[in-house]
Amino acid sequence: MELVHPEDRERAQYHINERQTGERSTKSFELRLVARNSDIIPIEITSRDVECQLTFQIFAMGTYEKNNGHSFIGTVGVARDITERKMLYTEFHRIFDTKRKTSQLIPICSNCKNIRDNDNKWHQLEYYLFSLFDLRFTHSICPDCMQEMYKSLDIPPE
Repeated sequence: MELVHPEDRERAQYHINERQTGERSTKSFELRLVARNSDIIPIEITSRDVECQLTFQIFAMGTYEKNNGHSFIGTVGVARDITERKMLYTEFHRIFDTKRKTSQLIPICSNCKNIRDNDNKWHQLEYYLFSLFDLRFTHSICPDCMQEMYKSLDIPPE
């Protein structure tokens, strides 16, 4: 806990306790660590419970009973530095806010998904995002569309 940012310690302790008390609902959460040089490092912690299956027999009044159950042993987790992700997110919003000064809404065609820009011109989504954020796209076909478009080929679903 010494490495956890003071403002995040209570939340981190809550997530640790949550797993130990059996609630175990949170699988992933973010917090900040404080490095030796005082840099703040945002991390994402993803965790999983470790259980063992108990099988034992109880001898009671001349008969055997078999008891199967799971027992919580502990938690294992991975801490991932998300500094770059946070910087990209912040930069995305800065650029987006700069480019979209006139409106918070993006007009999109409900049929073809083209987007209308501030000059009332319609563009494909890919072009629109490229012109705003210099994003480039590759294309593929998702499994659902593959089934729909090529159902005559009888391609098994993934």
